[in-house]
Amino acid sequence: MNIKRLLPLVFALAVSAFVSPSFAKAPSAQPNAKSPAPKTEKLLPFMELYTSQACPRCPKGNENFSNFAAKTDVVAITFPVDYWDFMGWHDTYAQKGFTKRQEVLNASLGRRGPYTPQVIFNGKEHCSAINDKTMSRKLEATSQKQTELSVAYDGRDLSIANNATALDIWLIEFEPGETFATPKSGQNANKTMVYHNRAKQISLAGQVSESGTYHVPCPSHCAIIFEEPDHGAVLGAITFPKTPALNTALN
Repeated sequence: MNIKRLLPLVFALAVSAFVSPSFAKAPSAQPNAKSPAPKTEKLLPFMELYTSQACPRCPKGNENFSNFAAKTDVVAITFPVDYWDFMGWHDTYAQKGFTKRQEVLNASLGRRGPYTPQVIFNGKEHCSAINDKTMSRKLEATSQKQTELSVAYDGRDLSIANNATALDIWLIEFEPGETFATPKSGQNANKTMVYHNRAKQISLAGQVSESGTYHVPCPSHCAIIFEEPDHGAVLGAITFPKTPALNTALN
């Protein structure tokens, strides 16, 4: 499903949402000289799915994304959005912050507006989650860039080495594994939808421009995204704990 927006308006509204006073209160990355030295982790490609319980193609897109992520060495997060709620069913997982992120990312990609089910790869490419082959091709096209960045994380302190450029550090709290929802009305009434690593909260932990150790506490299961400023390319992502246990719930 497509939703059209004029690019300047989308960008202005979305950016203003990300710099609002409430959003600015997110945990700030602060130097911490007493941090432990956890094991260095490999940055993985980052895939983010935008989906809605009111989108008729999304049950299949969610399923494809879940299957693709399960067999691919990536960090994959599902973001439920709210802009299709007017169609008769209010998405039970959607958050306005997820919608705003998708709008800003689409503006940076040169699109007039977002759509569902949309997968964005490392902030640089996108496609529908309906086609597995297209997802494979897009992931391969955005996984070629090498980075010297070295990171380690223990759930509280984030150590960054070999960095000499500005990076936005995003903290995403998510429900690990697969969760499910069954809309009671609307386009997907009585259809059970699967969510792979469903996002619960997203916040900008801070911006770093050099190597160091920073305080970025994780409340439960988290993904940390290393992204160029102004929603540029994603260098990679990590998760904590490293291998989250499958948590299946029926709603």
